[in-house]
Amino acid sequence: MNYLLPPSIFKKLITFTIHPATLRNFKLRYKLSAVLILGFILCTSITFAQTKKEIATRGINAVTVHTYDARKKDTTGRKNFSRFDQRGNVLEAIEYDLNGNIKSWEQYEYNQQDDETAYRELLPDVKTIKATNSTYDKWHHVTEKITIDSLGILLEKTTYTYNNFNDLLTELTADKEGKIIHQVLYEYDNKGMLLSRKILNDKGQLIYSKEYTYQY
Repeated sequence: MNYLLPPSIFKKLITFTIHPATLRNFKLRYKLSAVLILGFILCTSITFAQTKKEIATRGINAVTVHTYDARKKDTTGRKNFSRFDQRGNVLEAIEYDLNGNIKSWEQYEYNQQDDETAYRELLPDVKTIKATNSTYDKWHHVTEKITIDSLGILLEKTTYTYNNFNDLLTELTADKEGKIIHQVLYEYDNKGMLLSRKILNDKGQLIYSKEYTYQY
């Protein structure tokens, strides 16, 4: 399958997915976007054998995958069922064991812009374990995620902030009482390239850090 995009289509993808303010260094952003888009296409193809666009274009509404992998000592095998909407978004994903028993069950909802607005984990009896609802800004950046339990009681809330260039700056997760559980901080250079990602615990102590160095 050929994954190369014609220049005209690729330019349209860049135009619609990146806010003008983020083009501080167009060449770097262009290369980065190319990698991200290609990576997304490849990952989608590996998971469902077809891209999201192909699923929508060909009118596929469900896919069942049977897997057996002796390399991982998987002697029982497994079956995965995925259901899609008309735009190729995953609506439901169910994993079964060899006996047909449900191992995991997930459902998704989207807005008109194909942003994931709701996610639910279910039990075999269709009871919801927990659900996460997401809201987005006009640039399709997630601004808030609220997770509730089966009774609709708030478990945690995560808020996201961005800088003037639409780069993600912080992820702050708090419990139902508003107490901070953890936070994630991002730092960028003057070209908009990610320099570091740090996770702090509820006491504000650093518990994880990843730093990036670029060579030009």
